[in-house]
Amino acid sequence: MKEISKLKIRMAVPNDNKPIKSMIFKILEEYNVKVEPKGDDLDATEFGINDSRIYIVAELYGNPIGSAILTETSNEVYKLSKLFLAKEYRRKGIGRLLLKEVVEQVRKRKGREIYLRTRDSYAEAIKLYEKSGWTRSAELLNPPGPPVKYSYSLDSYKEY
Repeated sequence: MKEISKLKIRMAVPNDNKPIKSMIFKILEEYNVKVEPKGDDLDATEFGINDSRIYIVAELYGNPIGSAILTETSNEVYKLSKLFLAKEYRRKGIGRLLLKEVVEQVRKRKGREIYLRTRDSYAEAIKLYEKSGWTRSAELLNPPGPPVKYSYSLDSYKEY
């Protein structure tokens, strides 16, 4: 992808809220996932405007094309959510760059573990997690939220 040299991975600003929220909801609908703006997708509605979370954006030519949200859930443990890319930018290495930035942000904050919940239907994302050293939990999780859990220990940091 020639455009990758123009890609920026950066921290979100409030102006990212509307385009990123729209992108996230469009992707959820693409995968036939019910959008829950007051439930599991509350973090997306607050994208870039809630100081208790870390919001990361992939930007190309000034347009947000990808997202990641980190929430500290306990001492040294962070939850990753909404690692999404607009459809036309998938399978180009951008997800790997976003995931690398996620790990770096947690490392800077002295975090030791990151976990996420996902669905088996997100096949591209699951392939990325597994190639990047994330471990799938043997048990399925109960709602709310997706049933599949992956975790990553920063003690076993792998260069993406």
